[in-house]
Amino acid sequence: MNNSTSSTGQPGGPSELWWQSVTLAELGQATAVIDEFTRESSTPPPAVSPERFARAIVLRMLCVDAGVLDALIAHADEKSFTLVDRLQLDAVSQNSGIDTYESWLMRRHDIGTGLKTCVTLLESPLRQAIYVKVEGFIRTTIEHQNIFISILFGRGLQKPLAAPLSASFLSPAARAPGNSTGYKSLK
Repeated sequence: MNNSTSSTGQPGGPSELWWQSVTLAELGQATAVIDEFTRESSTPPPAVSPERFARAIVLRMLCVDAGVLDALIAHADEKSFTLVDRLQLDAVSQNSGIDTYESWLMRRHDIGTGLKTCVTLLESPLRQAIYVKVEGFIRTTIEHQNIFISILFGRGLQKPLAAPLSASFLSPAARAPGNSTGYKSLK
């Protein structure tokens, strides 16, 4: 995808020519691309890139169904709330539910990344309206990540967590060269 500046001269704005490379085949495959990217059952990142997903959303929104973004967000929110309800109500199968919820949160994060890219492909005023919806989606994703953490720690579930080394939290300026501990000496 072309990363040139927008017609307003702002870097990171929509590429001026992205729409000129669209084909009827790409438009025809847009629904399949969206479905592949948002598939709930796969845990690794989808084979579809966030950029291709964003183009598919924008093409469907502009050419086929103006409500595709709203439907996608509503479906993702419904899926998130359903998984939270299952975790809170069914303590017996909670450990398997935790893995499913964690996997879905990773997918939801990927979807948010793709939706941010959608914003860069649009011009104002549509850009502003979509930006508000995408920011709402991202805020909801963060809320669900917080719910996930509270369920993990609030219920005392036994899920192994990989924590980074404490030295990785230090800023590079706080690390002295040649010091294996990463801390400046107090001399």
